[in-house]
Amino acid sequence: MKVLVLGASGRLGRHIVGGLLGRGHSVLAFIHSNNVLASHSQLEAFRGDVQDGVGVGAAIQGVDGVVSALSSAAAPPKRVTSNAMRHVIPAMTASGVRRIVSVTGSAACRDNERKSPHPFLHARREQLMRVIPELVIDGEEHMRALEDSELDWTVIRAPLMQGEFNGNYTLSLDPPPVHTTSSYAGVATAMIDQLASDEWLAAAPFVR
Repeated sequence: MKVLVLGASGRLGRHIVGGLLGRGHSVLAFIHSNNVLASHSQLEAFRGDVQDGVGVGAAIQGVDGVVSALSSAAAPPKRVTSNAMRHVIPAMTASGVRRIVSVTGSAACRDNERKSPHPFLHARREQLMRVIPELVIDGEEHMRALEDSELDWTVIRAPLMQGEFNGNYTLSLDPPPVHTTSSYAGVATAMIDQLASDEWLAAAPFVR
């Protein structure tokens, strides 16, 4: 596959790019600032801004799927991911590209979970809404945009990413306990695995 990776030069994005290349895929790395990726024969850098619909549309032309590692965590604009989806979704639809795998934090709640949220999800969301509400809201809005689209989407909800990957991960609709952590490499592996799978289509599983 030829895969567009949004947020390719970030900490998670770099793991996704490396994992895709390691499996023999071609990667178009969408990069906003500095290109920290090592050169590779199957890697092409595309410099642009996900807030620019023209640039996003140009990048999506000719790819087979999209993986988004975007986050508002270290970005001055606090709606990076949800704003990006306003350009990504119509560009994918217009180009006939259907598969997208995205990521958000494990405090993000889908609309159908709000009436009776799992205790772990409720606790995590309450905790983070007191500290970084913009990040939680951005993740929820981007999930809502994907739910309302006709794309083949999967959103991986990841706890705090730190530490080393032990080679195993699980995906589940059951939220993890509040203090659960994950790893960049583990989340990247889960996202790459889902790119060619229909197991979690139109779903937002938690990874641990």
